[in-house]
Amino acid sequence: MNLVHVSALLALVASCGSLSARVPTPRSEEVLYHVSFPAPQTQHVSISTVFPTGGRDELVVSLPTWRPGRYHILNPAGTLRGFTARTPDGTQLQARKTAVSTWAITTLGAPRVVIDYTIYANSLGDRTRHVDPTHAFLSGSSVFLYSDRLRSAPLTVEVDLPTGWDIATGLERVPGREDAVAAPNYDVLVDSPLEIGLHDRVTFTVADTPHEFIYWPPGIERDDERIIEDATKIIEAQRAIFGRLPYERYVFLVHGSEARGGTEHLNSTIMQTSRAALEGSRENDDAYKGFLSLLAHEFFHTWNVKQLRPAGIHPYDYQHENLSDMLWVCEGTTSYYAALTRTRAELTKPDKYLEGLGKAAAGLLRSPATAVQSVAEASRDAWIDARNADSANSSVDIYGKGSLVSFCLDMEVRKRTENRVSLDDVMRTMFERFPLDGPGYRRQDMVAVLDELTGTEFSGWFASYVTGTDKLPYRESVGAV
Repeated sequence: MNLVHVSALLALVASCGSLSARVPTPRSEEVLYHVSFPAPQTQHVSISTVFPTGGRDELVVSLPTWRPGRYHILNPAGTLRGFTARTPDGTQLQARKTAVSTWAITTLGAPRVVIDYTIYANSLGDRTRHVDPTHAFLSGSSVFLYSDRLRSAPLTVEVDLPTGWDIATGLERVPGREDAVAAPNYDVLVDSPLEIGLHDRVTFTVADTPHEFIYWPPGIERDDERIIEDATKIIEAQRAIFGRLPYERYVFLVHGSEARGGTEHLNSTIMQTSRAALEGSRENDDAYKGFLSLLAHEFFHTWNVKQLRPAGIHPYDYQHENLSDMLWVCEGTTSYYAALTRTRAELTKPDKYLEGLGKAAAGLLRSPATAVQSVAEASRDAWIDARNADSANSSVDIYGKGSLVSFCLDMEVRKRTENRVSLDDVMRTMFERFPLDGPGYRRQDMVAVLDELTGTEFSGWFASYVTGTDKLPYRESVGAV
């Protein structure tokens, strides 16, 4: 590898609702969702939602146009059918559509309004909604309506469970019930997907904290002991960076299917991989290593995005693009640490890590787009579909280039501080200073943390490599480490 200084990199690795008339009675300001599957073979889910009106003449409800974890307008309302509104006693109410994903209902003074609809759930690949006779995967932003006025209200989701089905989710169950879960507000609901159906459940503990693997479909041959051992190593390596686990329970939802990819959520993740990758845990083959790579990426998001979140995507605006020039940190820095922490956990050999880093750097050097678009601009443009004929010349990847910018930033921090400070310290400090219940961080906030921890000035570095398109300084950053 001729782009980087191998001994320095080795030191880096070593560091550190139903349509029936059934209407439950929720608490005064609680929102209640009732989910049923009258014909799962048709891939439809039926939803009945009870909204309190607070005595207002009109209730306005919406379905998000995108889902957390994917910066792309999806407009799931296109799969919504049979929207009707009524009072709890069955009186039909007038509903009119006022926007692509928004409806206004005349309440006639009713204290509660019941909205019934169905969702066609045949979108396993984008990890939004999927129903068949064996399970239902429901990502809340694609199936559950919300009212802006009630976005902070507590809510309950109850499910008509077919025989043998179970609910797996990061949400907590309603005490004494196997068919209902609760969330403190809508934001937590949409960041806690539900896997409902037939699955295998494997539990384990890390740092005195319960964790679960939920596998659908059930019965996939795999080495559970090895998967738990390797996942634990990744969890511990990433926990060491931030100092603590930011949850009381964590759920890995795993689909062994033809779909691929993953999405981070609040205290869970949905990962889609091949059955061969899970079966490969018995042999530690390349497909299984790919599964561990996916797991490391999605789990690092537990801190980076699910807790530490940039301004522009915090709080979420569910109806419009959420623009930020720091998505390269959300995805690129996560990709950087996914590979690095697997190496620290001794799941990837250092020479393989270095080889991968070198290939990524060489690929970026060959890309004409890297001299055209900065990672800051690519972050803002992440909502634009880059699959066009000219994308190779005009668009950079916030994952790939963001990872390499993060690598160079880590090297620069180490060089300026003679290895006393690293990007680990920067990320941990950001995590502590910008909690989820506060404002999102801005680019200048990250620069200020870097300045403070290193005793130097980083605005010029960011102007060159974050908002600018200068060639990344691999040799310069690494040579003095």
